[in-house]
Amino acid sequence: MRIEAGRSVQVRTKDGAVCFKARVAEENGSSYLLCTDADTGDLTGQRVLICQGNTETMAVVRSVKGNELRLEVAAGANNEERRSFFRVDDAFPVKIRRVGSRQAGCHVLFCPPSTRGAELETDIGDRGLVALLQEINNKLDFLLNAFILREAGVLNEEARAVNISASGIRFEIDEEFEPGDVVELRMLLPSYPPRAVMTLGEVTRVNALEKAGSKVYDTAIEFVEMSDDVREQIVQYTLRRQRETIMRRRKDG
Repeated sequence: MRIEAGRSVQVRTKDGAVCFKARVAEENGSSYLLCTDADTGDLTGQRVLICQGNTETMAVVRSVKGNELRLEVAAGANNEERRSFFRVDDAFPVKIRRVGSRQAGCHVLFCPPSTRGAELETDIGDRGLVALLQEINNKLDFLLNAFILREAGVLNEEARAVNISASGIRFEIDEEFEPGDVVELRMLLPSYPPRAVMTLGEVTRVNALEKAGSKVYDTAIEFVEMSDDVREQIVQYTLRRQRETIMRRRKDG
């Protein structure tokens, strides 16, 4: 599973406590030199997951010098181990349609605007006026967020159980697709504020199931040619969900 030099990657520790972007400066067999502007701390000796394109690769950090990290792809890390570190189960709205072929530019991040409350002047003497302006800003944000999500076409979709990673998604659907079909996916990630994303995927596996007297199709889809913005949103979302799962398991003992 080769990592291409000159491109950007997402790097994170197994528990998701450290996550940052980096650029692959050098590639020499199983050894890689990454450069980053992030404060990574001392990761020497730790195993990290590298995500680039549709690949997820486990590596060991051999050395850290300033903003440079020397990594080596871990030997013996099988595909199932790599996948289990990065996939999460959840439920959120997904809209799918067959498009027939890959379309350039069909990878969109529908970003609701960030709250503008912080832009209010804090030296306004009338606290009542400040509170009123804050309330107006919050209501405008709510309306704009709702408009953007409605434009994304997922606001009224029912949530469905999914298994998702930065490289693909699997869920059950009533419509039957065939392996090799190219589909458009619109997803509403349950973050705060919610993030709607649109990307393309290729159906890789379909299993017909009988449930409650009806036929459903367990469909696995690999994301194709995903933009960095969309992939980063999915990466951040899966990291947050994994951290929540780890904390819940620790609490439950």
